[in-house]
Amino acid sequence: MLDAAFEALSLQLTDADGGADLDRARATFWARTGEFALEDPFYEARTRALFDFWLCDWRSADGSRPAARNRDPELAAVAAACPHAERGLFRVVEEAPLRVEELLFGAAFRLPAVEASGRLRAGDVFDGRLLVVSDEIQVAPGLLFHPPETHEALDALLPDARELGLERADILDGLLRMRMRLHRFTSIRPRHIYRLDALLEADINSAGWARKQQSSQPSDS
Repeated sequence: MLDAAFEALSLQLTDADGGADLDRARATFWARTGEFALEDPFYEARTRALFDFWLCDWRSADGSRPAARNRDPELAAVAAACPHAERGLFRVVEEAPLRVEELLFGAAFRLPAVEASGRLRAGDVFDGRLLVVSDEIQVAPGLLFHPPETHEALDALLPDARELGLERADILDGLLRMRMRLHRFTSIRPRHIYRLDALLEADINSAGWARKQQSSQPSDS
């Protein structure tokens, strides 16, 4: 089971160094996608995404990948797959068998034996990583959903985002910051948060659209 393997691998690696490498990865993950705390309703989902980032994308201070330090033969296949995981923005096209399309660059995948399939429904859009374990394409545990009310704004945003020539991670992380703003500013409509001009906005605790609206109001003076 991939979820259990990721958990076991993470525990092994944090036990080995007291969590120091994970702490450094967390600081970078927060800077890129937004800081979160235990009381946040999305804490568990974002924590799983943090572990995906650490195991699949992060390079430690010596330049190595965390999964390369695995010492458990039973986790060898998962550890070997982690550095080759492909992150993307996926839409579920079919549920049985599971089929997804990648929305940034257009690839499509059939995923007949994915553990996460129970969490996925046709039409779902999620940020996640695909990896090949023992010749099967799997979805890493830390997938993060962009809810249905954001999909129209996302579809309008993505073509222009591709034209910016940004790295894939910069686009995806920008969208995750928008997702966190949507959590924090519940009175603001998604189309005012999922905007091209907000893609590189780093502060997840301010609503840029609201600031612009306020600045456009006529002065009393």
